[in-house]
Amino acid sequence: MSSEQNDFLFLDPQQDDEIVVEPSRYWDILIVDDDEEIHTVTQLALSGLEYGGARLRFHHAYSGAEAKNILTQPNDISVIFLDVIMETDDAGFQVVKHVRDILNNKRVRIILRTGQAANIPEEKVIREYDINDYKTKTELTRSKLVTTLIAAIRSFEQICLLEYQAQAMNTILSASKYILGQTDIKVLCNKAL
Repeated sequence: MSSEQNDFLFLDPQQDDEIVVEPSRYWDILIVDDDEEIHTVTQLALSGLEYGGARLRFHHAYSGAEAKNILTQPNDISVIFLDVIMETDDAGFQVVKHVRDILNNKRVRIILRTGQAANIPEEKVIREYDINDYKTKTELTRSKLVTTLIAAIRSFEQICLLEYQAQAMNTILSASKYILGQTDIKVLCNKAL
């Protein structure tokens, strides 16, 4: 075997530190804000965070329209950090309506953020929209951001588990109805197996 082939088969001990084992799963987080600095600060504050053995993977949108486009594509976004005011005063609320009513996505957790707290009362927003939280950007310190995100990921995880269990129960019920409706013993045995 040539020296080149040996180099390929065996790692240089000095290169050991460069090997990074990537987790098999990520929590996909969408940051939607028209201010690029908010994207940078949010991602920096949450860098290195893991939950349930999975790291965070960030996606970015700089307008409500761009967010709608990203969310229309097949993806597994679990949490959205969503600015309320972007290209219009209600762009964030329009994204929430699009996600919940048009896309019928009840799983993704939404954390609304605004720079102008007095715009719409927090209580009204929480009551009228299916969101996890509504915060001003100034009150989101790193620890509060982490706490809010982990609570949202847990909610996402629980909603996904409930959906899975409901689908499994429907499958069992459908199979039971089909099996119980059989009158031929051979067909019943084949279906049961």
